[in-house]
Amino acid sequence: MTEDSLKSIAKDIPNCSYFSTHATVTDIVPHFPKSLKNIYLSGCNMAHSVDNTQMHIYPSNNSLEVLDFPRNAFNSLNSRIGPFPNLKFLSLSRSYCSFISSDFLSTNKLENLQLDQNYLGGMFAHQEGRDTFEYLTNLKTLNLSTNHITRLQKHIFSHLRNVQEIDLSSNNIEMFDVHVKSLTNLLHLNLRNNAVSKLDHKIRQLLKDNSKRNKMNFTLHLRNNSIEYSCSNQKFLYWLLDHKEMLQGFDEMVFYRLNGSSVDSNAFLREVPHLLSQCKSYIVAIVLFAFGVLSACAIMFGGILYKKRWKIRYWFDMTKQNYFGYRRLVNDYETENYRYDAFISYSDHDLHFIRDEIIPRLEDRGMKLCVHERDFLPGISIWDNIVDAIRTSKKTVVILFKTFVKKQWCIFEFNKNGKY
Repeated sequence: MTEDSLKSIAKDIPNCSYFSTHATVTDIVPHFPKSLKNIYLSGCNMAHSVDNTQMHIYPSNNSLEVLDFPRNAFNSLNSRIGPFPNLKFLSLSRSYCSFISSDFLSTNKLENLQLDQNYLGGMFAHQEGRDTFEYLTNLKTLNLSTNHITRLQKHIFSHLRNVQEIDLSSNNIEMFDVHVKSLTNLLHLNLRNNAVSKLDHKIRQLLKDNSKRNKMNFTLHLRNNSIEYSCSNQKFLYWLLDHKEMLQGFDEMVFYRLNGSSVDSNAFLREVPHLLSQCKSYIVAIVLFAFGVLSACAIMFGGILYKKRWKIRYWFDMTKQNYFGYRRLVNDYETENYRYDAFISYSDHDLHFIRDEIIPRLEDRGMKLCVHERDFLPGISIWDNIVDAIRTSKKTVVILFKTFVKKQWCIFEFNKNGKY
């Protein structure tokens, strides 16, 4: 039909308008019979984006209950259209929609919303999708399957107090961890064809409580997911075993071990009752093994410390000495804490010189000397003897020859003397 023919038809029919291809949405003022309840416009090649505008529907007290618009092209729905005071069913399935606002979904009597086979996953993953369903307080059925959803804002469903069924099948959800406390009527949850490995205990408990409160069995669909068959997930696995009658498609479910192998539903029923005992044995073995490793490491470390104890003490004292520096005596004349006037530090190669020359000359003058061949206590380590001799002697006399610097204990005495 030509454009002129369409204009002629519109002219001859009351309340029928013709809009050219250049008309905008603000030029359209839809009129519906007041008693009209259902509108079906499936696959009509409608291609519209409703942004930053508002479309008024006349009459405002219309009786529309069903708007079924699947298989069209509504890329963005970001404005208010209506009012639809009695609308209960809205379908925008397979409409290439990537954004839909809460203003567009402001029909508070809506009970069934079909948004499957769209591209809403990106919006739901970000903050802009948090309040999408805030006005749908009477919604009972929500279909979001096949929307490329990977994650959901935690509060996205918080306003759906009356929702009974949520379909999130055929997405890419790995963790379903939304807040569900307000979903007191949810009984049917479809997570088929996702990548879920486990289901949070709050969601499991919610389904049980709702089932008991509403006196109806809940249903859960988890087929074709990546449910983890492991000890860390045993509580969820036992929950699945106890509620297998409520699991849709349970016979075709597959569970996956951490090593990549799979367990079908029949093997699951045979093996999972024994999982608890297997996990306990693993836990005990792991604990014993860890304890054994730690004990072996402690023994080895203790042995090394004991073997190197003198070097460690020497290194520790030398570090303190380097840090704090030389400590001068407060009063050289207070001798009440000293047993000796001097400690003679020398190499064994110089023993004859010490015994024949040094000791007689000093002791003839009334000095009390500490000499290790004579005064060190047997049965006590040389380390402790040296430290005790230096501490209990008022002075330390170092007899410095070439042989002195070649002896490890002589250098130790020399360094310790710098500390005390």
